[in-house]
Amino acid sequence: MTENSTNLSWGFIIGAEGYTVRYRKQGSNSWITKDAGSNKISLDNLESCTFYEFGVQAVCTSTNKSDFTDTFTFKTKGCTTTTVNYCSSRSYNSNYEWIDKVSFGSIQNQSGSNKDGYGNYTSMSTDLEVGQTYDIALTPGFAGNAFKEAFVVWIDWNGDGDFKDDNERVFEASGTGTVKGQITVPNSFENGKTRMRIAMQFKEMVDNACDNFKYGEVEDYSVYLKGGNGGEAPPVTTVEYCTVKSTASKYEWIDQIKIGGFTNTSGNDNGYGNYTDKVINVQAGSTYDITLTPGYSKSSYNEYWVIYADMDQNGKFEQKELLFDSGSGQKDALKGKITIPSTAQSGKTRLRILMKYKDAAPICGEFKYGEAEDYTINIEGGTDGEPDTGGDTVVEYCEGKGNKATHEWIAGVELNSIANKSNSNNGYGDFTHLSTILETNNSYPITLTAGYKNSAYGEYWKVWIDFDQNGQFSTQELVFDSGTGVKNVATGTVKVPGNAKMGKTRMRVTMKYKDGATTACEQFNYGEVEDYSVEIIGGTTGQSIVVEMGEDEGEENEIIENEFCTNSDLKIAFDYEADELNLKFSNLSTGTFDEVFWSFGDGSISEELNPTHTYAAEGSYFISFSVSDSQSGCMTTFNGFIHVFDQKTEHQLEINHK
Repeated sequence: MTENSTNLSWGFIIGAEGYTVRYRKQGSNSWITKDAGSNKISLDNLESCTFYEFGVQAVCTSTNKSDFTDTFTFKTKGCTTTTVNYCSSRSYNSNYEWIDKVSFGSIQNQSGSNKDGYGNYTSMSTDLEVGQTYDIALTPGFAGNAFKEAFVVWIDWNGDGDFKDDNERVFEASGTGTVKGQITVPNSFENGKTRMRIAMQFKEMVDNACDNFKYGEVEDYSVYLKGGNGGEAPPVTTVEYCTVKSTASKYEWIDQIKIGGFTNTSGNDNGYGNYTDKVINVQAGSTYDITLTPGYSKSSYNEYWVIYADMDQNGKFEQKELLFDSGSGQKDALKGKITIPSTAQSGKTRLRILMKYKDAAPICGEFKYGEAEDYTINIEGGTDGEPDTGGDTVVEYCEGKGNKATHEWIAGVELNSIANKSNSNNGYGDFTHLSTILETNNSYPITLTAGYKNSAYGEYWKVWIDFDQNGQFSTQELVFDSGTGVKNVATGTVKVPGNAKMGKTRMRVTMKYKDGATTACEQFNYGEVEDYSVEIIGGTTGQSIVVEMGEDEGEENEIIENEFCTNSDLKIAFDYEADELNLKFSNLSTGTFDEVFWSFGDGSISEELNPTHTYAAEGSYFISFSVSDSQSGCMTTFNGFIHVFDQKTEHQLEINHK
């Protein structure tokens, strides 16, 4: 490589008569293409000290060509040495939760809480080779009970001093304990030292690597990028997908799609648009809002939409990989949701979007009116593609089915984050890859929609959830009963009992013509059955309690002041009243403050000035109470214990800043 030229090479493909290389300056919208008779090529007339990206296509015959590979990057020589300055980022409060341990390559750092909400560990580094994949594990630390923490990791691959490039947000995950995943080093040819930034924020992902936020922590590390395969791109591997195309898109086409934060406006692509050079980053187990917009030359028509993703990466689109089905045609932009199953295989794979006039388009082949588009979807936090050998017991459920679903079927199920639209599934639809979280002692609205070929009929709905996870749907686990036949949409409420077993379990939805299914295992004439997954998490048990404040096992209650505090008039104080189940806190703090934060020690928090909280069981709970001034950065925190007794005691406590 020189300032104005480079030599590229890639793995040889058996059967390829030649290759096409496309390249462009990073940030440009236009590709330059060159043909190569072998698996290497020289590029010249390049700009010095400039990043370029390129891809390779295998040419078997003039009409049989592979898709272009993923985009690789390189940087020409001629750069002068400059100091890279990174933006600052920190949390204002790392007293309750912090980044406790980072495991990535040779970095094994157990840090504990860093003052100021930021830890500079750029003296620690690990070597990363181009094109290789590395495991990462991040562990939160807590002063008391665990909270849900959201981690984001950035790596400045091109060393330009920011984390703004498309592929530099490399990892996202949430949890109350250690989160794990993988980071793949892109095919960049720029060797040398660069920075990795990890941000952990309570509850929500940090949007920007330069943000300051309330609760959590930020840590910086160094990584050294190495040439991997000696400057060569890895061998070109292609997965052959079936082709699909509309033979008539002059009247209607896919105009724009939005999935989460990704947007592509395409216009008419003459029946098929190949956008596999565009990558949609998603997280396994997460749900994303989508907006699908049709385009028309004149009149608008009813357009039917479906979305598939090859989640097992076997080169096929299967019925179990259906992410979205509109269920009917719609003229205007269609809004909905897709959920990436937690069982999806990690890595890049194909996403296919189909829009067809009036009814659903085939996955492969040709259809008449509408359009198809393909994208690349990058699934993070999924499986490694190997069978699960963890020894978990597989729960077998009975079969429920409608024997005739040609005239009526389940067209829509909405419960919490599940928002599934489907067409007829020949009497039974397995949607257990779709899941939502339900909390004990809480109620959730449910909406059930019937689909019809012609006339609408009176459909009777029942829903069961296997709360004890024993593989059976008992009478006590019937959570919804429409009570009568409903022609179009049935609505109601699903209540989760306090004694439901924690973890993932099965939900069964039955829709039967005229009267209700006698059991969840019935096979009946007209209608349909669908299965989903729900994850039960803990709520309250309703046990009466009374409390008093005190110390614990010799540990004194303490007040902690933020070292940024310049507001000398801030004094923290509170009291509370216990009235059977309810504990009412009163904030008596004085001075200048505009934010408060309560942590009750049982996983519950509040930002109310004077909150009311209910404990569920006897025990000792570590509580924290903070008041802060966002303008000056001043914060004062009380840490102590609340003890729950089985006899009523009355106690009032005021704590003043000393």
